[in-house]
Amino acid sequence: FHGCTLLTSVPEMDTSNVANMWFMFYGCSSLTSVPEMDTSNVTNMNAMFQGCSSLTSVDWEIDMSSCTNCQYMCGYDFAPTSIAVKLKNVPSSLDLTKIGTTNYTVVNYI
Repeated sequence: FHGCTLLTSVPEMDTSNVANMWFMFYGCSSLTSVPEMDTSNVTNMNAMFQGCSSLTSVDWEIDMSSCTNCQYMCGYDFAPTSIAVKLKNVPSSLDLTKIGTTNYTVVNYI
């Protein structure tokens, strides 16, 4: 969906075997909602929601148990967004300081 500037919503899809969501919704500036996705096997969430200026929140808990890269997931550190996200199963070694939003909640660490 990278660069789909007119995309407003995304259909439900099976993401249980997806390992890379790098730039998945990057630049989708009209996107207002994203359905719940299984992210338990995703290792790379780099820039996943970056440039989604109409997206104010992700209304489900993002499972980060396999994630090794979430840099700029919601925006750049010098241009953070206000996208509200809930993160679960966050590896304690994962650096969330560059996630690109200060509006995040960690449900639990593993």
